[in-house]
Amino acid sequence: INKDLAQKIIDDSPWSILQGFDALVLVDYDKGFWTDTTASHFNQQYGIPILVSAKPKNASLFASPLPTPFGLFCANLEEARDITNTPSTHDPSIITGRLEQRMNSYYTLVTCGPDGMVSKENSQAPQHVPTRAVSVYDVTGAGDTVLATLAMYMASHRNEKVDIHEAAAWANEAAGIVVGKPGTATVDLGELVQHIEKEQGQLTPQ
Repeated sequence: INKDLAQKIIDDSPWSILQGFDALVLVDYDKGFWTDTTASHFNQQYGIPILVSAKPKNASLFASPLPTPFGLFCANLEEARDITNTPSTHDPSIITGRLEQRMNSYYTLVTCGPDGMVSKENSQAPQHVPTRAVSVYDVTGAGDTVLATLAMYMASHRNEKVDIHEAAAWANEAAGIVVGKPGTATVDLGELVQHIEKEQGQLTPQ
């Protein structure tokens, strides 16, 4: 993506539009769009949840100047190690804490593949969310499913306190459903709610 196109996207996305969203998800696929200019434009305080997933080499573009209850940074374990320059021998909970410090994020989530994920709220102890035993057909899109589910949860709680650990549990269940389907698959809200009610007895977030 060249600079002219990036600038056009910025011009077409003023504050007045972004503030009307329920949540904003910023994902870096390393295609050249994210620069200091584009990241600083979109990763601002619009009064809505902003969720970020960035490649290690571009992560510094998204470091928050001040952690707020609207910000979440999500990475897989390998990315989190690279961003924090932490050896693989360290526990994922330690890496999650270092990622929070590195990105200055209020909420932090690290996915750990078959070992589940670790969620953390600003300055509080991290919590581990284990996976359930499922038949895995295809892991394609699992990370995007996690991020989308987190965004849905945070958007539905934008006017109240977010329980990041409950959000992580929802995301974990959604990913478990998706990897149990062949090919690039999706999960809708009804399917996710039915699955959670069956497995954990939880109810839909209001």
